[in-house]
Amino acid sequence: MPVRASAAQGESLPRRLSAQVQARLSTLSDGIRRTSNAGRVYNELDGNGGKPNSSSEESLEEKMTGPIVGSAAVPRKRASLSLQEPGQQHEAAEERNRDVNSYVVFTCMFAALGSLLFGWDIGVIGGAIEMDAFKDFFDHPDEGLTGWIVSSFLLGCAASAITAGTVADRLGRRPTVAVGAAIFFVGGLIQTFAWYTWMLIVGRVVAGLAIGVLSTVIPMYNAELAPTSIRGVLVTLQQLAITIGIFLSFLVNLGVQNYEYGWRYSLGIQAVLAVVLLVGLAWLPETPRWLMMNDRCEDAERVLRRLRKRQCVDAELQGIAEDLARQRQMSSAWRDLFSPDVGFRLYVGVMVQVFQQLTGMNAIMYYAPTMFKAIGLEDSELVATAVTGAVNVAATFIAIALIDRSGRRPLLLSGALGMFGSMFAASMVLANTDYEHSTSAGYSVVVLICLFVACFAFSWGPGGWLIPADIFQLRIRGKAMSVTTCANWLLNFFVGKVTPYMLAEGALNVWGTYLFYASCLLVILCWTFVSIPETKGVSLEDMDDVFFVKSFREYGTFVKNVVCGRGADNDKAAAAVAAAAAQGKAAGNAV
Repeated sequence: MPVRASAAQGESLPRRLSAQVQARLSTLSDGIRRTSNAGRVYNELDGNGGKPNSSSEESLEEKMTGPIVGSAAVPRKRASLSLQEPGQQHEAAEERNRDVNSYVVFTCMFAALGSLLFGWDIGVIGGAIEMDAFKDFFDHPDEGLTGWIVSSFLLGCAASAITAGTVADRLGRRPTVAVGAAIFFVGGLIQTFAWYTWMLIVGRVVAGLAIGVLSTVIPMYNAELAPTSIRGVLVTLQQLAITIGIFLSFLVNLGVQNYEYGWRYSLGIQAVLAVVLLVGLAWLPETPRWLMMNDRCEDAERVLRRLRKRQCVDAELQGIAEDLARQRQMSSAWRDLFSPDVGFRLYVGVMVQVFQQLTGMNAIMYYAPTMFKAIGLEDSELVATAVTGAVNVAATFIAIALIDRSGRRPLLLSGALGMFGSMFAASMVLANTDYEHSTSAGYSVVVLICLFVACFAFSWGPGGWLIPADIFQLRIRGKAMSVTTCANWLLNFFVGKVTPYMLAEGALNVWGTYLFYASCLLVILCWTFVSIPETKGVSLEDMDDVFFVKSFREYGTFVKNVVCGRGADNDKAAAAVAAAAAQGKAAGNAV
């Protein structure tokens, strides 16, 4: 296992560094020097078959870390998870859990209110367009116009998502969320007071611009605030907020459907929620990683001390500083998204977002009332829709309970398998029954769709946002998250636009639409099996060890590691440090 600082060193490190951390980290000079030493050692290892050079009197660990303030060396331990014994991993997990406090949980929960806006807008429009008062007011829009009312929101999301990461890198994560909340307030007002179809579409586009920003930055914000041990849970709060927003919008639609302007009440509530988020952001902190990236080290230390229960934050600051020092020697331009060390991660991040949409979940959320009415539940379609919303919320708690215990990969695989089975079964029930005149078939489909929604809620719902938030380096995270989120919204637009045509009589109908998404889920299941590694318990700064693919030749090794459930156990440097430590211990015993 990698060499660790002694207990005495670990206990005294915070006290030694605390008074000097600002000056030391603000310049990052020590981190840059350690990075240079580490690069020299890696080159030596590569030239020596991955083995330490026995002729050198300087220990390998000293070369990698260099001298540090005081005497405690904290090496860059790459792939340490694959080298730890199970008992040591358990002890490390317990140590990390002691870093969790209520403030970081509350902060991430409140930030997730921006995702509740996202969920509200997804859920509210499907019920609003089915209200008789809405149809009468807008002169019964046809399928094409209905598709534009729903999907224009998504065009706004895609347009702003591509720039949101860059804005977040410049302004900060928190101010960018505030910008998104303010824009959403304007969009909500336009929709609420729309008197013409074009006004409603404009309001939807403006609200979409806001959600494109929020959906890009909030996962990044929560991931950068969270301790490694509960990062999955805190990022999953975004998905929980989305599901709660969807469910609440279903309930509101159900309550106001018989009012003359009930659809206005449904659309207007989102503007009130935007104000709550905008005001509350004044009490939330900026992320320590963004502060460090902008040389505000004293602020970063202060924020971290509030976010962690223990006061020992210097080691975490040092790890961030070392990672930043290494990354500052690299370019962070848009073209670098396609560089060898980023390109493969971008591919994985984009495909995860694309496949999240091709599960068909948002087709259900947007058009559930339409689907349920088409299969014979004409008098209770909004009730059935509200039931699916409740299932969506409840099943998300399964993800919160398991995402940092079982891991990301098992949930994604089991969720895809469950969604495929339930969607395929629903299509077969509808294909082989006269569902327009059989309420039993209709209710059977509702049960299967609830099962589908539950499988999505504990797997691809949170996983689609968590995986991209996990995998990118800090220097490129904003731009990469913009690209992956934009891909999500473009596919979301596709789903929102084409689903009405797929559901129409003479086209695929409801059963054919379900079969189409079941086919997509089979592809998703196979791709996940070979392409999604486990990122549970891996810090953001150590993600290089999981995504080591820089060439086509390395992809085969990556797939083997993913399928076999192994970590990045090919790291020569970490293995060499362990070997050097073992040799040193043996020599000491001999003396």
